[in-house]
Amino acid sequence: MEALGEGASAGLLGRRVWLYNAQRGRPFGTAAEFTCVPAENVIALPEDIDFETGACLGIPAMTAHRCLFADGPVRGLRVLVSGGGGAVGNYAVQLARWDGAAWVGATASGGWKSEDAKAAGADAVFDYRAPDCAARIMAATGGVDRIVEVDVGGNVALWSEVVALNGSVVGYASRGGLTPSIPVSAVLMRKNVNLRGVVLNSAPAAARRQAMEEIDAWLRQAPRLHRVAVAYPLAETAAAHEAVEAGTKRGTVVVLPGA
Repeated sequence: MEALGEGASAGLLGRRVWLYNAQRGRPFGTAAEFTCVPAENVIALPEDIDFETGACLGIPAMTAHRCLFADGPVRGLRVLVSGGGGAVGNYAVQLARWDGAAWVGATASGGWKSEDAKAAGADAVFDYRAPDCAARIMAATGGVDRIVEVDVGGNVALWSEVVALNGSVVGYASRGGLTPSIPVSAVLMRKNVNLRGVVLNSAPAAARRQAMEEIDAWLRQAPRLHRVAVAYPLAETAAAHEAVEAGTKRGTVVVLPGA
């Protein structure tokens, strides 16, 4: 932290920090030597965490936290994370394990995505494309209490079948269907299921701050997996974007302002 605005606490001045929402509403975000964000979007980075890892947190870890905990703690619950090999999903698996979930499962498409979900702490990883995927999840759990969903519309059939009585399905994307047909009576009402959407920017400010503080606690207390796919110098930001757009990266693409 190089400088503070008027009214901001001096506690972070000169300290290493991580942050979120630097990109929102501006063209360059953190692809710059300096960026300015509200003080409430910043928190200290533990000394044993390098800057590349700190850059991975931001929106993915914050979104994972909100999806997991918007309906309360997951301690003792059965949790299923859709897309457990992706950035948000991988953090969701780790945070669920840290909070004491009784069982943490994930879906993935196989290969390194399944490997990373397992490395993050998933008890089991299921191929969401398999015809018996729902049956296998039900056999392992009897029903899932909380589902973190990467594709609410595309995966309606799966989450509708495996969500438990009084469970929650919390989605942060819906690429497979923007206007899906939701089984309101058969699932949401008869099972008393809560279907919640998450967009971090409009989540309650108190919840976002809680997320930062609890992610900080997880960073300091638990084993962690942060997958940096590749790091580019600032001058090669265009190449960094191309690496993301290629859709083959394993982990987060990082830009190093000082390089």
